[in-house]
Amino acid sequence: MDEDPINDEQDALMRPKITLPQVGISSGDPKQENKSLFCQRKLLNICEADLKDPDLAYEMTDGPKRGICLIFNHHEFDKKTGQSRRDGTNKDAECMQKLFAGLKYDVKVFTDATTSQYLDAINQVRSMDHSSYDSFVCIILSHGDNGHIYTYDQNLPLDWIVSQFRGDVCPFLVGKPKLFFIQACRGSTFDGGAHKMESDDAGDRLSYKLPVEADILVSNSTFPGYFAWRNSREGSWYIQELYQTLMDDLVSPVRHDIITLLAKVARKVAVLYESNTGQMQSHGKKQMTNYTSTLTKLCYLTGKPTAK
Repeated sequence: MDEDPINDEQDALMRPKITLPQVGISSGDPKQENKSLFCQRKLLNICEADLKDPDLAYEMTDGPKRGICLIFNHHEFDKKTGQSRRDGTNKDAECMQKLFAGLKYDVKVFTDATTSQYLDAINQVRSMDHSSYDSFVCIILSHGDNGHIYTYDQNLPLDWIVSQFRGDVCPFLVGKPKLFFIQACRGSTFDGGAHKMESDDAGDRLSYKLPVEADILVSNSTFPGYFAWRNSREGSWYIQELYQTLMDDLVSPVRHDIITLLAKVARKVAVLYESNTGQMQSHGKKQMTNYTSTLTKLCYLTGKPTAK
């Protein structure tokens, strides 16, 4: 497929300063905190049913709404950011909206949102009562620089966005999966690829604590420092394969957890795609998706696994 020109998803390094709300880091006596680092571990004999769950899976309901899904779709940007139009992103947004609405999420789409609109949306959702929901999803389609996502008028640290849904900030989502899917560059390096040599035959429970960073998945379109590819007509490699892989799993007789599905997405993007720009510097380039996960159970987005 023909790819956008080299600068279509190129990211300027402008970072306007903004003040963001801070979340949960202890500011107690450093000496006392240092002492606590050497305390003996305490084994908790509670919620054994949680650990002995034969499915080891998050509870994903079949209710009318499974959770909130935020989609931040960026096509155009304020000129002061130096960012170009992201042609093709609307196809990505439409696919994600169709997918997660079909999965019974309450989908809220924000187009070309400003930093202020991001803060308002995040604050509203993190303050909601999610007790009747089983998960939370956030999708960001934008330009990016390593560690930052561009809003319409500025940029935001991705880590800060994710931190707003930690267990100590958003208690109604404690123990529930919080999934982030990010289509954005994480730098300007092109992946030239490397050739692989193939051979010819080749019930009631007690309350307990979880770490505040638990149950979070952040799936990125590319590896830190690298360029992310998007076609101006067909959408981005990563989002289109994510969409198709989850849609295929929906009609599969055997359902797979999200980590397995992301492995399939990674394989497809890595093997099937190569840039075709006609420009020496950007032609024939590859892309490697990347994720970090603190999920403590298997997460079946597309439905409960088939009983064995």
